[in-house]
Order: sequence, then structure tokens, then C-alpha cells
Amino acid sequence: MYKRQIQEIIINGAECEGYITSDHRTMLDRTDEVVEGCRLLEKWLDVKKIIIAIEDNKPDCIEKMKAATANDEHVEVRALPCMYPQGGEKVLIYNTIGEIVPEGKLPLDVGAIVLNCTTLANIARYCKTGMPLVEKCITVDGSAVAKPKNVIVPIGMKLADVFEQAGGFCTEPKKVLYGGPMMGICVADSSAGSVKGASGLLLFSKDMNRESETPTCIRCGNCIAHCPMKLEPLYM
Repeated sequence: MYKRQIQEIIINGAECEGYITSDHRTMLDRTDEVVEGCRLLEKWLDVKKIIIAIEDNKPDCIEKMKAATANDEHVEVRALPCMYPQGGEKVLIYNTIGEIVPEGKLPLDVGAIVLNCTTLANIARYCKTGMPLVEKCITVDGSAVAKPKNVIVPIGMKLADVFEQAGGFCTEPKKVLYGGPMMGICVADSSAGSVKGASGLLLFSKDMNRESETPTCIRCGNCIAHCPMKLEPLYM
């Protein structure tokens, strides 16, 4: 039943959170696996339209993915404007196929499925080798990191060891986040292990962790014009 509902599959390569570039590296370094994942989706879900959605601030990814999928008429690489939250599921669906997912409904209700590009590459690797997900590419970045970089991390590796692989600290971190600066979760202890759902590990100094001195909303309304989710923050 669900198979018959699927009209388009959208591969999420937007990666709209600041600092994080691990999906960017996946699309560059594991292009063949992303493409093989698309072929598996075509075969097993019998879908005729796959859109690889990438923000236009990643021209190298767009060029490489277009070259890799040039001979597949069912796959389209779509460049999208760079904005937050472009990688949000409902935003991505609207900006690629023009459908609005109704409140309380799922993407499948508008004939779509959204898959992250790294997830797709891991599916392809598993189907080829039988190896489950045991490691993850993670972006280690932020104002407290000495040498920001993407590292391949075994799932469960102590965060303190991950920090060491990124060159340690250039200043004492005040805040550590699993994930991006917008939706990341604070980490209380560096002895905690890395988790499979985190694509970024951000460390910020005290100077980067401060509240606005003038937080009062003056109700100018500019936020309404700029909100990609069409919210009206001044009324909240």
C-alpha cells in the first residue's frame, strides 16, 4: 500500500545548520554510495523520481552529484537557496515538489519520502558489505576548537578522545553541543560517548555564549518577512 503512495523521494543534502559540514563530505567522498543508494530506491520502491536537494553554497557537491547521476533519467540534482531551515523535512518538501504537508500528517500523505544523504550512503554500504553502522563522520568545530575538521568517529567513542583528534582546545569551552547551533543538545560531560544521531560536535568559548544586552522585541515586524516557516514571532 505504502509503496503505491510514493511519488517522489527527496535526498536531503541541504545541511542548513551552521558549522556542520559532515553531509558535505559524504557527498564528496562517498558519491558512488549515494548514487548506488538511489539505484536501490528505484529498484525496491519502484519510484520514478528522486531529487537530490543540495543548498547552493555547496557548488562542488552539486557539480559532482550531477556528473555521477547524468545517465540516470530518474534522478535530478536540485540546487536550493541557502537558508535555515532548508533541511527541515516539510520545508524541503515544499521547496522541491511544491507540496504542503498538512498539520498532523506525514510526508507520505503528499506522496513523498525524505532521506538524509549520509543515511542513504550507509544503506548502500550495508547492502553491499553487510556492515552495520559502526562509525560516523562528525564535524568538530566552534570557537573553542583548535583545528576544526571532519573526523570519522566510532559510535560510542568518548568525546574527550574526539576533541583530542581535532587538535584539542584553543580556549576553554563554555558550551558543548551534540548537533548544530540551532537544534543541538548540550553535553554535560566529555566522558559521554558519541551517538549515531549526531552529525556535529560544537564547542563554544565563553565569548560566544552570551545573551543579548537588549533582548526586548520592538515589534518592527521584520522577522515575519524573513521567517522561512511563515511564522509570526512577534505575536509569540
